[in-house]
Amino acid sequence: MIPPFQPYLPDVVIVHGWNGSPPGHWQHWLASSLAASGHRVHFPLLPNPAHPNLPDWLDTLHDTLNPIAAPPIVVCHSLGTILWLHYLQRHPHTRTRKLFLVAPPSKDASPPPLQSFFPVPLNPTLLHSSSPEALLICSAADPFCPSGAASTYGSPLSLQTHLLPDEAAHINLDSGFGPWPWLASHITAPSRHPPDFN
Repeated sequence: MIPPFQPYLPDVVIVHGWNGSPPGHWQHWLASSLAASGHRVHFPLLPNPAHPNLPDWLDTLHDTLNPIAAPPIVVCHSLGTILWLHYLQRHPHTRTRKLFLVAPPSKDASPPPLQSFFPVPLNPTLLHSSSPEALLICSAADPFCPSGAASTYGSPLSLQTHLLPDEAAHINLDSGFGPWPWLASHITAPSRHPPDFN
């Protein structure tokens, strides 16, 4: 039985990418693990995940975030990271306690159903005012970002970057990312920059 959420713990919002997150994916494990420790977890199914539409995904993300009173922790994977950057551009007053952007894809390696998400707004001032504790997690051998997410997104956004070994690839179930205790420990660690809730 999952215990009730603890109001002193921040909400966590998990944002999936193209085709959603299949059972066994680290996002499912993370949602269950954080809920078991007392966090209120929001893991919305974005509409039509195989043929995503940016306005529809933005609306669903807004509906998820709008009722959350205090800045949440946000964890995005793949196309979900691109969605988040578009969302900030449209809602610049959004605030997070922590932000994790995992394996963002690039335009040149994205299939046709994803092309409406590009170009990506890259505004480092906006990102860091919204999320003073933001981390990009990627590998240099991601087939969905052959140019390398560290240079494509990390450098222009002035993001702290955690580079995983090449075998991590797209950091998904295919590359062995089911349970991911390292990420859970960074999510639950005390914030370096507690947000101002006033």
